[in-house]
Amino acid sequence: MDSYAGFVDQTGLLDAFSAAGIGWWWEGGGLWVSNLTAAQAIVAAYNPLPAEQAAAIATVEVALASLIAAGLVIGSSTVAIDPTTQSEINQLCNLAHVTIAGLTSVVWPTSPTRYWPVISGPPIALGTPQDALAIGVPAAHYVWSLKNYADTLAAQIMAETTSAGVASVLSGASWPTS
Repeated sequence: MDSYAGFVDQTGLLDAFSAAGIGWWWEGGGLWVSNLTAAQAIVAAYNPLPAEQAAAIATVEVALASLIAAGLVIGSSTVAIDPTTQSEINQLCNLAHVTIAGLTSVVWPTSPTRYWPVISGPPIALGTPQDALAIGVPAAHYVWSLKNYADTLAAQIMAETTSAGVASVLSGASWPTS
């Protein structure tokens, strides 16, 4: 085992060592490697950009999941917009549309009273199809806006050709708000 003096870590570099079969560990504040010559060759040829892009996209995915988990503020309530609720949004809004258009003989369910899933605040009654659309349309639009923005950020990250460019995409992110 050899000490790799002056080693400066970069995103994904230690994974590249492992992938090349080079054992490594930190000891006494320095990096030790099983094959110093091979490790130095990897460092000399290493391009951290793909690993930095992958890490940045993972950061975007975490932010998206966090915003969806936080819900959407409508009035004095925060409504759920998680994936399960998104499916319910779709089904409920489809039923509301066909009911309003008179395309179904199914009567809008009024008993027992149905409520939109809320994270906090008072429950929101869905007594009419219009009530469902009043919540479902902005909820669906917000979820779509978040997902579209995440896709846009990912495309911008992948288009960047420098580490600084990748970092600037993340630092300049301005997510849609409710």
